[in-house]
This record gives sequence, structure tokens and C-alpha cells, in this order.
Amino acid sequence: MDALIGKILGGRYEIVEKIGEGGMAVVYRAHCHLLSRDVAVKILRPEYANNEEFIRRFRKEAQAAASLSHHNIVNIYDIGNDNNLRYIVMEYIDGPTLKDIIKRDAPLAYERAVNIAIQICAALDHAHKHGIIHRDIKPQNIMLTADGVVKVADFGIAKAVADVSTTLYDTDTMGSVHYLSPEQARGGYVDAKSDIYSLGVVLYEMVTGQVPFTGDTAVAVALKHLHDDIRSVRELNPDVPPALDQVITKALQKDRDQRYDSAMEMMVDLRRVLREPYGTFVSISDSMVDEPTRVVPAIHERDHDKPQPSAEERPAKKVWKVVIIAVAIIAIMAAGAATAMRIYNDYFAVPDVNVPSIVRQEENAARQQLESLGLVMNVVDRQYNDEVPEGYIISQDPQPNTTVKKGASVNVIVSQGTKNIEVPSIVNKTETEAKLILEEAGLEPGEVRHSYSDEYPAGYVMDQNPKAGIHVTGDNIKVDYVVSDGPETTTITLPDFEGQLLDDAQKVLESYGLKIGRIVREDSSYDKDVILRQKPEPQTQVTEGSTVDFWVSSGKPKIYSPKQITIPLPQDWLDPEDPEKPAEQLTIKVLKKEGDVTEVVYQGVHKPSEKEIKINVEGKSKAVVEVYIFDQLYKSIEIDFTKEAS
Repeated sequence: MDALIGKILGGRYEIVEKIGEGGMAVVYRAHCHLLSRDVAVKILRPEYANNEEFIRRFRKEAQAAASLSHHNIVNIYDIGNDNNLRYIVMEYIDGPTLKDIIKRDAPLAYERAVNIAIQICAALDHAHKHGIIHRDIKPQNIMLTADGVVKVADFGIAKAVADVSTTLYDTDTMGSVHYLSPEQARGGYVDAKSDIYSLGVVLYEMVTGQVPFTGDTAVAVALKHLHDDIRSVRELNPDVPPALDQVITKALQKDRDQRYDSAMEMMVDLRRVLREPYGTFVSISDSMVDEPTRVVPAIHERDHDKPQPSAEERPAKKVWKVVIIAVAIIAIMAAGAATAMRIYNDYFAVPDVNVPSIVRQEENAARQQLESLGLVMNVVDRQYNDEVPEGYIISQDPQPNTTVKKGASVNVIVSQGTKNIEVPSIVNKTETEAKLILEEAGLEPGEVRHSYSDEYPAGYVMDQNPKAGIHVTGDNIKVDYVVSDGPETTTITLPDFEGQLLDDAQKVLESYGLKIGRIVREDSSYDKDVILRQKPEPQTQVTEGSTVDFWVSSGKPKIYSPKQITIPLPQDWLDPEDPEKPAEQLTIKVLKKEGDVTEVVYQGVHKPSEKEIKINVEGKSKAVVEVYIFDQLYKSIEIDFTKEAS
């Protein structure tokens, strides 16, 4: 089982299950306890998580990507670090990747593929307008919801990876190299047109079931992007209409100047493919027409074996034949060109139309006006706007008075009216939680004040303005709030309680707003309840409500003194002056050691025949009595004067 399952990151994201992995990271489904929703958590692999340069660049790119807000882009919610586990929190999409769909259903019906590509274009157009290039468009980074909504993931991440010396030999590059633009393959300048090329490859794969180029190594595939011609999609799938074939051809041009200028331009042609699948509306440059996809004929061995005539053997009359034929062809072409021009002008020429101004017009009225002129209105986005009423046009492209061909599209953004937000409650939340809740609601933190509170713990929001439940309108709305600093406290210099009675010390503590903590009783020479020491030490600065521990005397112990001890006399102690025979008299000295004090409590001379002697020893606590004969230790006896028994 994965060791991360069940772990909580950042105090709020509980890892539930592993849902995918790549060369850069492992992806998990997690549950956000703060906002009660499932999220996707991407945890970076150690080789990236421990690379400080990558982390710096990655945070910058991810923060920029997090600013994107579009229904076709996977939202980035959070970026964090938990015990060196670097992670990104994203919107959780409960659906397959486009790669899964291609593996299962390819080739896709052209209508389905075009609808998916249109949504990818919408995501790219939004990102490109915010200055963000994806750099790694591929089916693995594109997901679909149960409702068929396309979600493009990992904006900005590819740039951070590229900036830490990713090469075509890296493990994860083999999966991406099939979708690289030629300029990416050679390490050149990358812009929005690189994403358009990659989208062209994705569209190619959707309708054919295969990528344009394959190879044994990433380098081999990259070289084909640079030099090889692409096989026509209609050759692989005859069901692909000519208009879509032309869109793909234009997107996959090796010269970036011959591709679509923008994702929006490509999206306009894709929408028209659905209406005119056999139309010839895709604008292709002359160089693209002059240089069609080349087919190299097979070389047969017998062609090499035939002898070729020399220049001298060729008849001169062939030259005249060529001249005559060329003159005849030129004459026929000149006559045909004049006829063709008349037919084109009569039947095929598309008239020019002057685009009218439809800004601030009602959506349906604007559409009818454009259709009356033979133009198509295309709603590319709907946005909140404080100045333009709901359902009215905010902006248009092309601009008014622009000359276009009849049948062209006019892209518009339609107002959703003034944004109306219900202010959420952030009271009794930590300041970090409050900021996340406001951000989720589309609001911003305003003025932050601090105040003491006996009700709310320090660091928690205790009041807000506007109050929860109030509806507000507009952009950049701020919510002011007050953060608790906890109860107001005063600092006290702790007195010295040593030698005082416990009851007296308790009264002093209460007068300062302090409390008695632990009480440890010890035997001592002091009367009962006299304080022996304290913690914290005297003169320590403490806050109101703090506790003080005391070590207290349990009273003077009862003393049983003197105590009589009996010392048996040895019968065979050798005489130090004549070691060959037992001593007839014994010189005895008795010492008492009590604490750090040693004193002589008895001296005398005795005959062994006395058998034993009894002496009285006085003391107050525990002591050791040592008996010496002729200054040699004979016996040690322990005495406890606090106990009645000896």
C-alpha cells in the first residue's frame, strides 16, 4: 500500500488514492477538509522537489497559471510544502484523459474530434491572452468530464521543467516528443504558435488513431518533426472531410509563420468545418500550395540496370518538339484563364462586407444584424461586467468598419451582468482559512485589525465586515476582519516564597492572578507546609493565569535517639605486635557518619572473653556506624534514627 494514503498535507488535504503518475510527479485524489471537496494533488518526485532552482521557477509559473480562470482549464488551487513533500493542489476531474479516449475509440468521428479541438482552442486562447504558453499540449494533459467538457491541465509546468535542463533523452520526454513543434525540437523560441502545432498533432491523432511521426528514440522523432513531410489524414482516414484536412495541414506547418496566427483563428475555422465540411475557406499561403506533401516513388532494381543514352545520342529534334508543345500550352492557358476569370467572378467570388458595430447591443439583435449581412456571430466567452447589462455585447472582433468576406465570423464576448456574491462566514476560522474561503468566493481580504478576546483563541477571526450572508456586487470586493490576540494579559515578577507557609503563598498568588501548580512534599528539618523551593524561580517574569510549582516540607520527622547497638568481639583477632597469636586485648574505636559529619562516639580496650559490648549512639537521621579494631575496619552498621526499630 502507498505510504502516503491517509496522510494529511498542509493540515487539510487527506490523500485518498493514487490516480496517476508521470516522469515529474505522482497524482493522488485527496479530500480537502476545509472546503469539503475532492481535489487532485500532484506530488513532485524527489529529483524535482529537491532542486531549488526548479522550485523557484515552478512556483513562479504555477502562480501565473493559477491566475487563469476558464471552464476549459483545470484550476490550480494551492501550492505547498509538507516536510519536503512539494505538492500542487488542482481541480479534480472525474473523467478519462483524451489519450484514454483515443486508445478506446480512435479514429474518432470528425465532428467529435472538432468539438474537442474547439474547446482546447478556447483554453489556449484564454491562456495566450494572459501571456501563458502551455508548451506540452498532448492527449495525456487533456481530460473530459462526464458532460463532455474538455479540461486542459498543467499550464506553466512544462516551462519550469524545461528550465532545469530537460533534454530529449529524458524518460518523460518520449511521451511528449510526438507532439513537439519543430522549434521546440531544435530548442528554439517558443510562442503561442508552438501550442497550435501540438494541437494539430492531437487533432491528427484523434481522426487517424496515430501520431504523424514515430521512432525508436525521442531524438529520432524530433528530427522527423524538423525534416519529414506529414502524411495526409485523408490518406489514413478517407472519412475526414477536406476542410478539416486543410485545418490540420495549416496547424502542422513547419514554418511557424504559415500556421494559424492564434488559437482563436484556428477555432473560427474549426467551427466552420462543422457547417461546411467540404468548403475551401481555410486560408493557406502560396508557399504551402506550391510545396504539397511529397510522395517519393519506389526505386526498382531494373531501373538501375537499364543503360541510359549519352547526351550525344539524344536527337536534336526533341528540342524542337518541346518548344512547339510549350507554345501551344501557353496559348491554351491564356484563353482558358480569361474564361476561368469570368466564371469565377460570376459564380464563385465572395463579396466583401463591412463589419458593423454591435457593442452594447442585445445578443439576439446583434446576431440577427450580422446574419442579415451574411456574417456569423460566435460567442467566445461570457464575462461579468459592471457597465454592460446581462445579455449585451461587451466587445467584438473584428472591430467595426473592418472589411471581411461574406460568411466570416465575428467573435464576441457577452456580458453576464454585475457579479453577485453572498459573503461567506469567516468568523471562528484561522486567518489562513479565512483567506482561502474569501478567495474561493471571489472576494479579497480587506483591512485586518487585531484585538484581545476572552471568547476566541489567538489567531482566529472574531468579527468581519460585511457580515456573512450579505449579497455584494462588483469586482475586487474586500472583506475587513478582526483577528483575536487571545485574552489580554499582564506580566508579573514572581516573588520568592521560600520559607513561607503554603497557605500564605497561595493568598499572594491569588492576588496576582496566579495559580498553584504541583505540590511535592519532602521530609526536612523545617516545620510542616514550609516552602522549600519553587518553580519558576523567584524574579521570573510570568503572565497572569500562570501556575507555580512548590516543594513543601512534610514536617520534622520523629527522632528515636539514642539507639543502642551491640558489637560482638572477635575471638581470633591477631595481635599486631605478635601476629603469630591472637590478641589478649582489643583496642576498639567506633565512628558515626551522619550526612557530611563524621565523629568518634566510643573508644575503649576490651578482652575477647567479654564476648560483646553495647554502646549508645545519638543522631537525627540516617547514619552509618563503623567499628575499628587496632585501626582496622571490623564492621559497619546502618542506623535510621527516624524509625523506632533499629
